[in-house]
Amino acid sequence: MRALRVEAHDPSCPLTVHEEADVPLVLRRANLSGTMSGMATGSSGVATVVQVISSVAAVTLAEDSGGREGLIIHNASTGILYVKFGTGASLTSYSVKVAPDGMYEMPENIYGGIITGIWSLANGFAYVTQQSS
Repeated sequence: MRALRVEAHDPSCPLTVHEEADVPLVLRRANLSGTMSGMATGSSGVATVVQVISSVAAVTLAEDSGGREGLIIHNASTGILYVKFGTGASLTSYSVKVAPDGMYEMPENIYGGIITGIWSLANGFAYVTQQSS
């Protein structure tokens, strides 16, 4: 296995990553203004970030994706985000509950289908990062 070096700088400077590994790498850096998340990959793969407006009706957070390799959802709202692996998320039918300003990271590619969400109140966004091949 090759070496991987990560350097953290003060909050006014970006996080520098020197990647020499051939596997995906997930980075997180916290500072006083909140949480920043990023995803870097090895020689293959693409990460995309989508902003989804919060809603008290179920919305699609991520489409059915056979090539999904990773998923991160950041709840940038003061409401609770109820995430469902499937259609029709509701306050009583969900897979994961994400606290305000919280984050959910799919531990592995445990599910490649549609992901829906609904908030307890609508006043913000979800930032959904998907890594695919």
